[in-house]
Amino acid sequence: MKARYRKVIKKIYAYALALSLVLHVFNMGGEGGLKPFHIPAAIACVMTLLYSKKEKSYILVCLFLCNVLISAFLSSVSSSMSGFVNLFIVTLCCYGVSKTQIDDLLHILVVLIPIALMALLYEAISNPVYRFQGFYNDPNYLCTTLIVFFFLSILTYYRFDNKILRLIAIANIVMAVVLIIFTLSRTGLACIVLLLIATFANVIKRHIWKGAIVLLISVIAINHYAADFIDNQYMLLYERLFEKSDDLGSAGEYRSELSKQNLRFIGDNPIYLFWGMGPSATSGDNAKQIPGLNHYRKADNRDHNTWTSCLAEYGLFALVIFSLLLFRIVKGVVMQNRTIYRHVCIATCLVLFIFSLSLWQMTYLPFWWGLFLLSNRGLNCM
Repeated sequence: MKARYRKVIKKIYAYALALSLVLHVFNMGGEGGLKPFHIPAAIACVMTLLYSKKEKSYILVCLFLCNVLISAFLSSVSSSMSGFVNLFIVTLCCYGVSKTQIDDLLHILVVLIPIALMALLYEAISNPVYRFQGFYNDPNYLCTTLIVFFFLSILTYYRFDNKILRLIAIANIVMAVVLIIFTLSRTGLACIVLLLIATFANVIKRHIWKGAIVLLISVIAINHYAADFIDNQYMLLYERLFEKSDDLGSAGEYRSELSKQNLRFIGDNPIYLFWGMGPSATSGDNAKQIPGLNHYRKADNRDHNTWTSCLAEYGLFALVIFSLLLFRIVKGVVMQNRTIYRHVCIATCLVLFIFSLSLWQMTYLPFWWGLFLLSNRGLNCM
C-alpha cells in the first residue's frame, strides 16, 4: 500500500511540475491576479516542502529564501512581501524538478510542449507583429521558455528510442527555433545559435555521416522554402542591432545604466548593502517608496541584470547564497555529466546564465525550472 501511495504522489508531483512550466506560456500577458500556472506551481511547492530531503542544494534554497524574507520585512516597499511569496512559490516548485524522475517528466512534456508550441506558432502567423512575444509581455522572456523547451526536446530525442517520440522532439526543436527567430531577440538568437552548434557538434561527433546529411538537407530546405523569411528577419534584426534606445544610446547602454543606478545608490547608502531594498523595490513606482532612490534613476524600468538586481533588492548575503547555488549546478553539469548530450547540457547552462545577465529572471518560473532540470541527477545516466 505504501509503495502504491508513493507512486501516486510521484505522478502528481511530476504532472504539477510539467503543468507549471507549460501553462506558464499562456499566463504572462496580464498584471496581477491568479493565473492557471499558479495552481500546479503551488501544488508542487507544497509537495517539495513535504517530501524533499534536506540536501545541500535544498538548504541553500531555504537560506536564500530566509534572507529574502528578512529583506521583505525590513523594506519600506508595500509590495515586497508579495514579491517574496512569488519567489517562494517559484523556487520551491522548481526545486522539485531536480528530484523528480526525469523520464516521468519527459513522458508528460512530450505531449504538452507541442500543444504550447503550436498555439504560439498559430498566434505568430495569424497576428504578425514586428517582434513576436507570444502571450508574454516581453519577447526575451518567451525566448527563455523556448530555450527550456528546446533542451527538453533534445533530452526526449536522446533518451527514448521510440521513433514517434523522436519525430515529435524534432518537430518541437524546429518550432522553437522558428519562434525565437520571430522574436528578434538578440540574446535569444545568439543563445539558440550556441545551442544548435552544440547539438550539431554532438551529432557529428557520434554520427558524422548522419550529421553531415542532416546539415546539408537543412541548408537546402531553408534556402528553398524559407529564404525570403530568413532575409526579412535578417533585415529586421540588422535594424535592431543598431537601433537607439531612449536617451541612453544603445539598448546595451540602457540596460547597463539600469544596473548602475541601483548600485550607485547602494554605494552611497550602505545601509542597504546586506539586506537590500526589498523584493520588487527597484521596479516601476516601487522605487519611489525608497527614500532618495529616484535621484539616482535616469530610467524608470527595473534592472534587467538578475545578479545586480539580486544585490540591490535582496542584499549581499542573498547574492552570495544564490551564487553558491548556481555554482553547485554548474559544477554538477560540467564535472559529473558524462552522457552523450553533455555538451548540450553545458551549452544550456551557459545560455541560462547569459539570459540572467540581460533579463530579470529571479521570479521567472521557466528560468528556475531550467536550472533545476540541469541539476537533476537523472541527466547523468545514459
